[in-house]
Amino acid sequence: MPHNPSLQKDPMEKDHQELSDILMNAPIGIFKTSPQGRFLSANIVCAQYLGYSTPQELTDSVTDIAAQIYADHSDRERVLGLLTQNEEVVNYECRFLRRDGSDFWVNITLRAIRASNGKIAHYQGFAVDITKRKQAEEALLHSEKYYRAVFEISGAAQIIIEDDTTISLANSRFEELTGYSRKEIEGQKSWTEFIHPDDVLFMKKNHQLRRYEPGNAPRKYEFRLIDRHGEMHDIFLCVDLIPGTTQSVASCIDISDRKQAEKERERLQLQLLHAQKMESIGRLAGGVAHDFNNLLQAMSGNVQLLLMGKENDHPDAPRLKTIAKSIDRSAHLVRQLLIFSRKSEAQRQRVDLNREVQEAAKILERTIPRMIRIELQLEKRLLPVHADPAQVELLLLNLGNNAAHAMSNGGQLVIQTKNVVLDENYAHAHAGTKPGRYVLMSVEDTGCGMDSNTLEHIFDPFFTTKEVGTGTGLGLASVYGIVNSHDGIILCLSEQGRGTTFQIFWPVMPGPVEAKHAPPMNTVMRKGTESILVADDEEVIREVTREVLENSGYTVITAASGEEALSLFAEKGRLVDMVILDLSMPGMGGRQCLEELMRINPAARVLISSGYSPDGPAQKISKVATGFISKPYQLAELLAKVRQVLDDTQDTTAERVPSP
Repeated sequence: MPHNPSLQKDPMEKDHQELSDILMNAPIGIFKTSPQGRFLSANIVCAQYLGYSTPQELTDSVTDIAAQIYADHSDRERVLGLLTQNEEVVNYECRFLRRDGSDFWVNITLRAIRASNGKIAHYQGFAVDITKRKQAEEALLHSEKYYRAVFEISGAAQIIIEDDTTISLANSRFEELTGYSRKEIEGQKSWTEFIHPDDVLFMKKNHQLRRYEPGNAPRKYEFRLIDRHGEMHDIFLCVDLIPGTTQSVASCIDISDRKQAEKERERLQLQLLHAQKMESIGRLAGGVAHDFNNLLQAMSGNVQLLLMGKENDHPDAPRLKTIAKSIDRSAHLVRQLLIFSRKSEAQRQRVDLNREVQEAAKILERTIPRMIRIELQLEKRLLPVHADPAQVELLLLNLGNNAAHAMSNGGQLVIQTKNVVLDENYAHAHAGTKPGRYVLMSVEDTGCGMDSNTLEHIFDPFFTTKEVGTGTGLGLASVYGIVNSHDGIILCLSEQGRGTTFQIFWPVMPGPVEAKHAPPMNTVMRKGTESILVADDEEVIREVTREVLENSGYTVITAASGEEALSLFAEKGRLVDMVILDLSMPGMGGRQCLEELMRINPAARVLISSGYSPDGPAQKISKVATGFISKPYQLAELLAKVRQVLDDTQDTTAERVPSP
């Protein structure tokens, strides 16, 4: 048959369709509106923001954007005015209305698109839900108001000090602070009588400076005050001369309560920053993890089945084991993404840092430019540490890639490990450090180095010196977080033109900790004769699961959706001993399917299989089911879980029935 070029799809048309699909499924609201105040088009997230099921429902339902969308109509007028004046509006914050009348905060960016005649044809815009950020800001503002109110209501202990240090006047707060009455203080006591002996010389010197060298006298500082009962108070002092006199007026504030308030304020500020930083990362992690883990499960399951049928000396066995190891590493990286975004607990175990360095070096050799030479200087008898190997690998890859970026014209990357002991003097010089045995890991490059200003910000989230589009600014921030979560220390030594060295001190494992090992590939797998219903929308996973279960003696029924699973369970429920259920399936989905299964048979045994972590979106539903297994899993692990669920003879029906 002759080739007909006209039947080929235009690459430009294909690219346009792919771009359209990306925009439609983007994790932020994207829309186009008319000057008359109607939606011309919108993506799924935009529709969901506003309480509509589909973009079509949104465009059909909203006929007046000013009245139906803007909580404050004046915001619409301001936006239109800015568009007319500047052609665009960037990062405008206002409240939108949902379909049900509730409001939420958004950050919008709009651009006016003009027709050939110069008139505005339509507006293009982006919207991001910033309600959580606004709530955090509101909490922070409330905290600040509360702090000021407490500070003002409680007042300050005020006194007037004469030239000879005698206190001539004191207020009730100073009475409360010191435990003396005004009659006992005024004209009777010297200011120095309330000062801690170690602070007296310092305070007397400042007293003299205020009178003879006022320009050099500090006006605000801290000291220690001793009250009538011998108790010590840390005091923040504001003091100065009364103009035209030799008297000083001093305000004494007991700073213990204020410091506590400042800590709370700092916590709220960090919470706000974290919410902003994780707003996008958390969304990405949650969306990617399930699909990627499904792919890994399909690959892992097939590799394991191939290995089951081969002896250890088979020529294909080493390659298959290498693939299996790579899949396992990939699973660790996906789990690491979830750990980073949700602050989940790291999976620590006994770790040989030399081995982790060698594995990371192999990856770096394949990924960084070849003109960069990697040299390893590893201490032979390195002490073990208690760490998450996936986090250690992530740390090394981040530092290695950063070093490569600094050596664009080539150079040398040296990774060194050695056992060290940090003594009391070192711990005293580095706040937060505990003396003891550590493993020092150094990553040194011969790159361009950094100036002092850059060094101050390298661990700040989203700080980057790379060009736009080539760096996220999260690499070193995550490195710092990993080291901090392991109770370690990280130092950076750098000078422009002389390269950079990162020193990471890992605490040596304090005692014997069992290393965690995945079940071996060729382990004896537990068998059975029961009947199992497997529900998963991924055909490859269904088939792998069916094959391994049937090879172990089980009878298997498969379903590609929640609806099909319910139909089979209703038909053959008495013959089904347990169900293996995927959470994220199209249509009904795993959660609703589980609730229906439990309604049909409250004693049903259901093993949840999911690409999400058990402490993430699957947390609540996993408590309703009999068991949970995270993808990707080893087939031996699956068989063990199946056997565990089937052998569980305790009556847990009351606990597993979902709430009405």
